[in-house]
Amino acid sequence: MDINQKRSSTGSPQKGKLNIYSVFHLNLSYSSIPEKFRGVVIKRCYWPLLNLANDFPGAITIEASGYTLERIQELDPSWISLFRDLLKRGVVTFVGSGYAQIIGPLVPSRVNEENLKIGNQIYESLLGIKPTIAYVNEQAYSRSLIAHYKKAGYAAIIMEWNNPRLSHPEWPEEFQYYSHHAIDHNNNSLPVIWNNSIAFQKFQQYAHNELDLDEYLAYIRSHRGEAERAFPLYGSDVEIFDFRPGRYKEEALSEDAGEWERIRTLFEHLREEDNTHLVFSENILEIKSPHAFHALSLESSDQPIPVKKQLKYNITRWALTGRDNVKINSKCFKIFNHLNAIENARGGNSVSGDTWKELCYLWGSDFRTHIEEERYKKFLNKLENARKTALSIVHPADNAQIDGAFFESNTEGTWHEERGRLIVKTPDVHAIFNTKRGLAVESLLFPKVYHKPIVGTVPHGYYDDITLGDDFLSGHTSIDIPMRPEMTDLMNLSNAHVKNEPLYIEISGNVSIDAGIIHKTIRVHKRKPKIDYIFSFDLKGVSPSSFRSGIFTFIPESFDRETLYYGCHNGGLDIERFSLSQSKNINLTPVSSLVSSRTALGNTEGIFVIGDKEKHFVLKTDMAQVAGLPMLQFNDMPREETFLLRVLYSLGEFNETSFLAEQRAGRKFSFPISIEASRN
Repeated sequence: MDINQKRSSTGSPQKGKLNIYSVFHLNLSYSSIPEKFRGVVIKRCYWPLLNLANDFPGAITIEASGYTLERIQELDPSWISLFRDLLKRGVVTFVGSGYAQIIGPLVPSRVNEENLKIGNQIYESLLGIKPTIAYVNEQAYSRSLIAHYKKAGYAAIIMEWNNPRLSHPEWPEEFQYYSHHAIDHNNNSLPVIWNNSIAFQKFQQYAHNELDLDEYLAYIRSHRGEAERAFPLYGSDVEIFDFRPGRYKEEALSEDAGEWERIRTLFEHLREEDNTHLVFSENILEIKSPHAFHALSLESSDQPIPVKKQLKYNITRWALTGRDNVKINSKCFKIFNHLNAIENARGGNSVSGDTWKELCYLWGSDFRTHIEEERYKKFLNKLENARKTALSIVHPADNAQIDGAFFESNTEGTWHEERGRLIVKTPDVHAIFNTKRGLAVESLLFPKVYHKPIVGTVPHGYYDDITLGDDFLSGHTSIDIPMRPEMTDLMNLSNAHVKNEPLYIEISGNVSIDAGIIHKTIRVHKRKPKIDYIFSFDLKGVSPSSFRSGIFTFIPESFDRETLYYGCHNGGLDIERFSLSQSKNINLTPVSSLVSSRTALGNTEGIFVIGDKEKHFVLKTDMAQVAGLPMLQFNDMPREETFLLRVLYSLGEFNETSFLAEQRAGRKFSFPISIEASRN
């Protein structure tokens, strides 16, 4: 029987053809699967999928990382052999994703480039093909990824519909049934094939016998329309059918195979369903409609990095939670910086491909979520060995030019105390610090750049809106611990002193909090519009639900509302710039009691920008020292003709992956951040 042969109509009104496509995601690095079970996964999950594809030619698309294919080749080369044969005969199709399942918006541009390049090499070696469609890893998207996919030879991407649509209510609902063009900041574009989190979760519910067949078929039929449409039946994990990773109590390993049989039954019904076609994901690109191929920005100023599924599943998951994602990401950045410096000094790609391959592996997403204990220990050993190996490569001579002014005597700059305030003035910076509130910034002015303070304290009563009835300060830290009051460094300093150095005036002191000591150092520069902060933490016996520092409030009347913007690198070469002219509310409220944050920026070059048509201010951090991520709070108040704009850096968040984070309970580290001003 032809796969698309139909049974007779049930008598209901005829509707347009529904093209149903599926993308099955293979991942032998799945966080909760011990390595000893990988053979079981191949037997119970991957072989049934390949058999399903063989029995339903033209219906199944498979995606896997290069790493996963290498492991399958080691454990069961016959699977690779059959898969390669099915691909050659056009029975099944394949989409790529790179060597490792890395989160593109969280890693440097070069790492994204290497990951896709190495993945393609493995695909050609093992499968004999170079895929032209890419599945966005974890459906974590930034517009910078488009350039990487195009350079790697990809002609389209697969990305989730639901979260981009949430940020773009102006999109018609009909858009979800057709391909469109995802565009970046340079007007590069790639066709996007939609995945759908609601749809693939429904598929999982059916396979797990939580929905009966008639219920599920009714759901699918509800997506028919008058015209021809496409519908993404599935676009997620394979390892959850007739196998359980075991991270939840209800996911005990099933002894009775039955879920793949339910999936097979579904495909049999869909094959015979009236006016329904089972197709490859790539076939969707051929459907023409007035609702197809519009140029869309999948991101927005309030959601610069959309991710699949519900809000609890956001970019902070792989950056700021886990056992200690900030720490392991910092080590990865340290390795990257060293390799990058070597190549820059030697004038080319002089670091071996295997070294980049190992770094891509270490940046894999699964080490940052529900990784089981044995695998995590093994990962930490590999991470440390990679760090030592990278540092053992002869480091290039430091060719940086040292500013001779550093050695010149320069007495420019004054400071004095006045009623609990420390007032510091240099030719390029005027600053007022509140000594009773941990050196919080009351006013920060760069006189050669702009005539008004741009950062400081917005006092209680500034806004009529009672929800903003608070002091909004700058230059401090906030630590939240469950069932305890918020801890901040907004208290009197001890051991405070001021030094007049050649290039800056330095203020420092300690603040004692319940969790330990926070040492603050501030350097007000004399010969450039710049101020440095160094927060040094010595904390014991606490495991914060959120740990945020480098908090700065921008003074509303110092900015042009219509041209206000922010920018950050999110895995690409260029800064991604986001206008705030139409934004209404970007908030920092927790998703729930178990998920402390909802979004952040990738910060992959350690550069965050706030600006308007006249000026901009650059906040810089060292990702190799502390891989903290910037977050934005923005509240528009058109009735008051003002707004609230704050930037802060998260050094740790909490979600369900954080329960094993014992090492987060004691911390001793420094977090440096600087603000530098320029005119546009």
